Amino acid sequence: MRLLFAALLLWSLSCQADDQLQIVPVGKQYVLQHGGKPLTGERYDQLVHDARESPDFVLARRGTSWGVLDADSGKLLIPVRYDRINPLPYYLIGLVGVGLDNKAGFVDRNGRIVVPLRYDAIGPVSGYYRQAFAKRQGQLFSLHFADGQLQREEAAPDFYPYVVVPPSLRAQPQRVAGLHNGTYVADRYPDLYVAWQGWRRGELRDIGQPAIVLRGDTAYVSFGLINGDLPLMPNTMQACQSEAGVSLWAERDAAHCDGPQQEALLFLKRDADGALVCADCHAALPQRWIALDEQPTRFAGIGVVLQRGAERALEVREVLSGGPAAAAGVAAGDIVTGIDGRSSADLTVEAASQLIRGKVDTPLSLTLMRAGQPLTLNIIRRPITIGADGTAQPSTDSKAAK
Repeated sequence: MRLLFAALLLWSLSCQADDQLQIVPVGKQYVLQHGGKPLTGERYDQLVHDARESPDFVLARRGTSWGVLDADSGKLLIPVRYDRINPLPYYLIGLVGVGLDNKAGFVDRNGRIVVPLRYDAIGPVSGYYRQAFAKRQGQLFSLHFADGQLQREEAAPDFYPYVVVPPSLRAQPQRVAGLHNGTYVADRYPDLYVAWQGWRRGELRDIGQPAIVLRGDTAYVSFGLINGDLPLMPNTMQACQSEAGVSLWAERDAAHCDGPQQEALLFLKRDADGALVCADCHAALPQRWIALDEQPTRFAGIGVVLQRGAERALEVREVLSGGPAAAAGVAAGDIVTGIDGRSSADLTVEAASQLIRGKVDTPLSLTLMRAGQPLTLNIIRRPITIGADGTAQPSTDSKAAK
């Protein structure tokens, strides 16, 4: 019986091995086989199959051009015409990244172009947000996907903060109060644009600002964005706050705060300007961390605050005194019906705000409804500063807005 079982096991394993996808050389080229039989007989200069990362696809090269084959049938899905192929986004948004002539875009699994190849570069796709950042003609954009389609493209201003942390900490703090509570980002990546450049240089694994979020006795760290041989440490850590600074411990135990702080995994000393400076940190870890909410946000806009009013209308809630909108005659209570010719009916408040913002000294056409009468105003964007206290004010320094 044991011999029979062993024989059956070996036969099963050999069948599994024969049934696996195989890349077989034929002269200087390659073909796909299943169970020793060619799938289509088509030959390619190179075939690449990553069964772990992208099991559904086989990358195929002829000359310097790449395409994609179906891993089950060997059928050519995406024509062999691209300079580069990235199948990983397919498992997040249902699309495959492609590049041609230094431009990037997305196609579906049948090769149909869904996002035109018009971007200079496209960053990694976030599976949680179904979002990717992209650059075109010097401007950053946020691309949002759903159901295998590009739902919208939004201009992402340089100041746009992108701290990759979850909406709530994974461990709720037992003690919420703390002298240094807040979000701190590495000073070498103070905004989205600089983080994008860091990603392009290979310093960051993802496009985001490495951060330390302090909430009482709990800290959430997003050091995993940083490329480098960092020591393994948890995302949620024990935080011990004092007037001198903050010590971070790998294990969550309140008793750490009563012991010698020099034994902590990290100790961040409070600087005179409110920043946290990491003493004796790993070389790959930024030394200086600035409080995100203490940095004034600067952008080019017109100085309005929007909200959803009655019947979900996009309404001007507030007009900044001395700003471009006030000078043009925009008033609180006006209904925004169009932004640069685009209807605002399907826009969120955030999406509408992003469309209104732009480069300094560029024109904006704003269509309003006031007392039942349509009104179109042409306004020039000017620098606007949002302080740490949340108040806005116009700026006369054009260099303040990037």
